[in-house]
Amino acid sequence: MILTPTLLSKQTRSQKLKVWVLSPSIQTTDENIDYYYDFSQSIAEYTKVFEELKINWQWQPVSMATFRQVIENIDAEKQGNNIPVVLNLCDGDEVNGTPGISVVRLLEEKDIIHTGADEYFYDITTSKVPMKAAFDKAHVTNPVWKLIGNEHTDCANIFEEVGNTIIVKPAVSGGSMGVGLKNIIEDHTALAILLKQMFEGYRGWNLASGGIIAEKFITGREFTTLITGSYDDPEK
Repeated sequence: MILTPTLLSKQTRSQKLKVWVLSPSIQTTDENIDYYYDFSQSIAEYTKVFEELKINWQWQPVSMATFRQVIENIDAEKQGNNIPVVLNLCDGDEVNGTPGISVVRLLEEKDIIHTGADEYFYDITTSKVPMKAAFDKAHVTNPVWKLIGNEHTDCANIFEEVGNTIIVKPAVSGGSMGVGLKNIIEDHTALAILLKQMFEGYRGWNLASGGIIAEKFITGREFTTLITGSYDDPEK
């Protein structure tokens, strides 16, 4: 059940609200990987906001090993006069042990009110491949691209097909992990070196599980835009 203001206002009139913030948790011995899962600043911000709102809340790390029990515990809170609401921060691809779509699926199965994407949207946008294919099918302008599925993909004409300068990145990756200035490529020698590194992994993490995307590199400013709405109810 996706959270909406109307739904929340109706259900909390006579019920006791508790907000659960589910955050992805993974144990590593690499400080570079740990950096991506350091939520100390977020915890401080959530603490300040919920204190001001006087809302009962809990920061709850979850892993692939613990998410089921955590969600079962949250579901149990629906008994009586309680209403749990989940702010779901779990956006992992689950290839490297970070929870993601399994959390979304179980929240929907338990009919727990939660924020974030539903299972379909999560599935189609975790990898850039189906997302880019959907853009192309709908004639949405986006950089020319090519999927490099494995080490044996023919890239002989990639600069003619995609562009003189390309950016090469994992099809499935969050937080720009494994992406830097070295991923902007203009010749076959640099491309071969980069692809070898990417298919070998990043600090023990598999970043090529969904293949690698090569896109035409566009020089200019970059903007992140918020898109809201529902694909199955566009008038909502």
